Amino acid sequence: MGSSRIRSILRSVQDLNEPVHVHGASPSARALILARWAAERRKEGGSPLVVICADDDAVTDLASDLETLGAAAEDTPIRVSTLPTWEQSPYSPIAPSIRSRFARVSTLSTLCAASPDRTFPDIIITSLAAACQATLPPSLLQN
Repeated sequence: MGSSRIRSILRSVQDLNEPVHVHGASPSARALILARWAAERRKEGGSPLVVICADDDAVTDLASDLETLGAAAEDTPIRVSTLPTWEQSPYSPIAPSIRSRFARVSTLSTLCAASPDRTFPDIIITSLAAACQATLPPSLLQN
């Protein structure tokens, strides 16, 4: 299943050597374009796509759309990982939720796993706030 417009967009993206900003498309259309792009990169052995959304709600919505549309549009499901933001300030006495902590550690450990048969996610989705938050260095995470 392929659209000539989507193929045209993906060819244009491959020719660029800079970040791509997508706007004006419906959420489903964005998810479909990302799923096709990730599938093309997987075939070429490329690194994961990193998608930065406005907030964690947009991250969750896009991840859900990708998992649904990616499985329907491609032969193999698109592997999606999310990197959520901490809900609390680093100065708050309240610890972040266990769900957020596990999601962050899971995504980070997948990226720095030291095995030759490792499987990277096709797409990593995060918010701007989450991408700016400090995390463990790879060497400490591997230990």
